[in-house]
Amino acid sequence: MGFLSQWKLYLDELESTSDVKTFRGKPLDPTLLERMSAEQIGQLYELMHATKNVWKTPEELAKQSEGDNNKS
Repeated sequence: MGFLSQWKLYLDELESTSDVKTFRGKPLDPTLLERMSAEQIGQLYELMHATKNVWKTPEELAKQSEGDNNKS
């Protein structure tokens, strides 16, 4: 099964989940990872970091932002 097919299945699973707060996904099949190109692995890595803030509440994001501002 291809890279895009796996993403489609993942998105379908997200859409069908009634309580997204409890959704945790599932581990990536190591054989699929082995078949990915370097570019796909890089995109997956970037996506992982970009989505870390998706499930945070506005309060959690504000608190994180305050912490980031205090560091500079």
